[in-house]
Amino acid sequence: MDTAGRLRVAVEQRDRSAATVILNSATPADLAVITIDGIPMADIMQNLSASVEELVELLVPEPGNAPPTMAPMAMQQTRSASDAQDADVIRHMLEGASWQESFDSGIAALAEGRYTDAVGDFSEAIALRPRYAEAYAERGWAYYRAEDYQQAFNDCCESIRIDPCVAKGYYGRALVRMVNENCDECIADCNAAIRIQPDIPDPHCLRGSARLVQSRNLDDRAKRTLFAQAIMDFTEAIRLRPDYAEAYYNRGLAYGEIGNMKSAIADFSEAMQLDPSIEKMYEKNRSKLSATAATAMQSTQSTTESSSTPRAFTIPGEATSISASRFS
Repeated sequence: MDTAGRLRVAVEQRDRSAATVILNSATPADLAVITIDGIPMADIMQNLSASVEELVELLVPEPGNAPPTMAPMAMQQTRSASDAQDADVIRHMLEGASWQESFDSGIAALAEGRYTDAVGDFSEAIALRPRYAEAYAERGWAYYRAEDYQQAFNDCCESIRIDPCVAKGYYGRALVRMVNENCDECIADCNAAIRIQPDIPDPHCLRGSARLVQSRNLDDRAKRTLFAQAIMDFTEAIRLRPDYAEAYYNRGLAYGEIGNMKSAIADFSEAMQLDPSIEKMYEKNRSKLSATAATAMQSTQSTTESSSTPRAFTIPGEATSISASRFS
């Protein structure tokens, strides 16, 4: 009988001594696959410096003692002492199933554009490790790409609830808020993602796009402030990802809005060199641009070759084309 099987017998028999001996002799590989409430024992021992005795107390508490709260870092989830939840904890602990395999399959499906498959894979990973915030954030991204925005929003909120330090959760929720043109809330979520992972370009670019949308109904002075902030956001995104065509295009829009034709044309030219399909997105959204931004793009068109490479880019205000790049 393997380690998980022997431990199951000890737990079922409420044999604390046997459980202690089994855990003391368990290998790192055993502790990585045996989970408590979906969390590998190895993670609990590493993140909380939990001892074998504390694990035994969690699995086989002394009569009349409530089991201690044990969860990695920001999760801080409490566990009921009810028999039903005891059984659920033991089931997760003894499954030994590889949630990592399901999670990795979901990542691969996302990369290949198989969003329905990705949702299924991440759902399996969540079933095996129900408190893994990253899996909720990734499933939220899959839902977002499948245009199921409510489910995407729910998963991102759950990811943040489980672990407030998962930047992907805030970024995914910001994307959904941009779809609904809730610009203030979108910017707030981008700010949170940037605080956690300042070296990721996507939240910077999305925040800049939200500011361009936000400027629509403001007076000229307020608009210029937002355009300046947006230009700073796009510039930072480009610094972090020099081939970020979307950020060049959007910065070109901002420059066009303030009448800086030279800079607008330079950014549009760079964006179209990086991905020529931007020209098609411009044609689709030309009516949403100011006269100066449209003129700058038209000037760029006359000197840049076109291509039919298919790809979606952010045009501020076009809800279904927010962010072509994946937060990683």
